[in-house]
Amino acid sequence: MKIGLISDSHDHLENIKKSVTVFKDSKVDLVIHLGDYVNPNSVRAFKGLKLTGLFGNNDGDKFRLINAFKDIGGEIKGDFFFLVTEGGVDGAALRPYS
Repeated sequence: MKIGLISDSHDHLENIKKSVTVFKDSKVDLVIHLGDYVNPNSVRAFKGLKLTGLFGNNDGDKFRLINAFKDIGGEIKGDFFFLVTEGGVDGAALRPYS
């Protein structure tokens, strides 16, 4: 499984679009976003990719972010999750609290 990782996109759509292009060109199977989308449009920019995400400390409007994930068929896990593949638990990601 090829996984793309990204975090802290902070509503910077130009850089998000560049990242999406890299992920698509690299034919990733899954993109994991570790939070700080800020705006639901940042999530929608990932349409066409399998996106799983966490909330970051700058993600205030969680309701609209959740809906944006639904709009693109993505999945928001909350504050942490474990990535489980055929070989078992390959890793874990979490949002640190500060």
